[in-house]
This record gives sequence, C-alpha cells and structure tokens, in this order.
Amino acid sequence: MKKYVPLLFLFTLIAALPYAPEFTWTPPTRFVSGAVLNPETDLSEYRLYCEEALIATIPAPTLEYLTSANELSAGPHSCYLTAVDLALQESGPSGVVNFIVAADVPEPPVLTYN
Repeated sequence: MKKYVPLLFLFTLIAALPYAPEFTWTPPTRFVSGAVLNPETDLSEYRLYCEEALIATIPAPTLEYLTSANELSAGPHSCYLTAVDLALQESGPSGVVNFIVAADVPEPPVLTYN
C-alpha cells in the first residue's frame, strides 16, 4: 500500500442557491511523491472544512456536495477540501473558497391596488 499523501486539487463553489451552496472539485491524480493516483480506487473520502471545522465527509469518488439550507449560517465563509487515501492519510488543503451565504427569507408579498 502506498504511503503518500495526495496532491492538492481544484475546488470550486457553485452558488445554485445563495443559502445552500454547492461545492464541486477535480480530484487529485498524483501522490505528492509523483506516483499516479487513481481517485476512484486510491481515495476513501473527501473532507469539507469551513472556518477550520469539519462540515462534511464525502465518500470517494463523489465530486460534488450540496449543503442543506441550514448547514451553513448566513454570512461570510471560508472553506477548503482535503482528500483522504485508503490508509486514512489526509492531504493538505485545497485552495480556499470565500463566499457569503444569504439569509433564506420569505419572498416579498405581492401588493395590488384595486
């Protein structure tokens, strides 16, 4: 079994809903030693951290995560992702994504004049 930690990878945020962001990423393809890494067979999971707290553990080979509406509070956030290999060795962090979660408030009422 390899004893290398996976390389960093691309991590992005898609704001499908301003109060429930969706994260997507490109998996690593090499270990830091340069050895080839197959993300479908060499990784066990990804870990999503926001403000240094573990928010979610996502099984590999999944490449996206949709937060629930109450998982991240309204306001600014800084998140990053790590990859974990089969030996449970965690990679360094991906690039950090900074974003603001909007409050999920009611739509405005419709006012009519008769």
